[in-house]
Amino acid sequence: MANNIHMAGSVEESESSVVRYKYLPVVLSRGQGPHLWDVAGNRYLDLTGSSGTNILGHQERRTTLAAISALADGGFLFDGRSADELEVGEALARLYQAEEVQFFRTGSCATSAAVKVMRIASGKDRVLTSGYHGWHDWAAEQVDYPDESRVIDFSYDLSVLRELLKQGDVAGVIVTLLAHTLAPGYWRELKELTRSAGVFLAVDEIKTGVRYGLGGMTRSVGVTPDITLLSKGLTNGMALSAFADHSGLLKFAAGTNLGGTYRTERTPFAVALAMLNLLEHEPDIFDHLTRMTDQFVRGMNAVLEEKGFGAAVFGRFGDLEFVCESPSLWDELRVEGLRVELFLPDDGNIMLTAAHQPEHIDTAIEALESALARCAGARTDSAGGRVTATAFQREYGLSSRQIEEWGTPEVQAVLH
Repeated sequence: MANNIHMAGSVEESESSVVRYKYLPVVLSRGQGPHLWDVAGNRYLDLTGSSGTNILGHQERRTTLAAISALADGGFLFDGRSADELEVGEALARLYQAEEVQFFRTGSCATSAAVKVMRIASGKDRVLTSGYHGWHDWAAEQVDYPDESRVIDFSYDLSVLRELLKQGDVAGVIVTLLAHTLAPGYWRELKELTRSAGVFLAVDEIKTGVRYGLGGMTRSVGVTPDITLLSKGLTNGMALSAFADHSGLLKFAAGTNLGGTYRTERTPFAVALAMLNLLEHEPDIFDHLTRMTDQFVRGMNAVLEEKGFGAAVFGRFGDLEFVCESPSLWDELRVEGLRVELFLPDDGNIMLTAAHQPEHIDTAIEALESALARCAGARTDSAGGRVTATAFQREYGLSSRQIEEWGTPEVQAVLH
């Protein structure tokens, strides 16, 4: 079996001559710890964290055994709730201070459920949003302010949000938490704006809600929204998402159909129980992610600055953003990364796991330096080897004003 298999949707158009791959042109066969292997036997250091779903590393023993045990112990799909589902719901309600929890399979389903519930509960239709929330139709409807639509993207701009809320026809606000980019004060102000307007707030913590520590936004920035949405990290890679209701909104879902045939599959809940137990009783996992993040950021930024590569790295808890001044640099780097045995994500969002050790971080930095030396985009940026606010605006839709007012210390350090 060869590695030159074409998969639908694997190649995307690029504004430059660089080919942009959604999926790199290799076919993977297995993973172990921080590594992946392809069908040709090549080994790669995985820096994707399986799109952030994998916190502990591939084939982590205890979560893998939980899945095997559930499969061997009396079936894996029931047309009704299992004891495992109830236990996970109770644990999440306790850890995230929720009144009720409902489960889905994907993050897109959970965010779509939040929008549907906010519309039903408010009797209104318009939704204000910022960040990525999946591929469902409501998300595809969004337009950038000042264009008009049922779904308007306010691009994390609180002054725009304030004006839109004054119109009085808003069902709810749904935002993706950028905890490593926007400071806690931003999220407190956002919550106060929605509270004052009498509008529901749903926070998409699909990526951050487990990785940044159990408890989510309530714990990390001291703000409790009406809805918290969780998924990645909850099962170390299996399909499960959660709608944590803090304000009694799920009662409005009684008249609609929120769910799905495979929502009750037992295996993900068994793994989630093992995962929550590990994370709750072994907090050094988060400490380890922080140490590996600090090592990567210090080492990689030293190389980028010394070589004038026109890129920078920042992040928390293994959730790293590799920001490039050149729009084409990351696409080049991903392909060059394969040559130095690195498997990189499609969007510059590097994800470390607890399986990454200091020697793996050193290997990654050395390999990235080697790969960058072969990337034309690393040498042709117009900022003279620096990262400017223009790159942040391109990647996150944040203006210079927003970054100056609300940017975290990590972001400020990158720009200054």
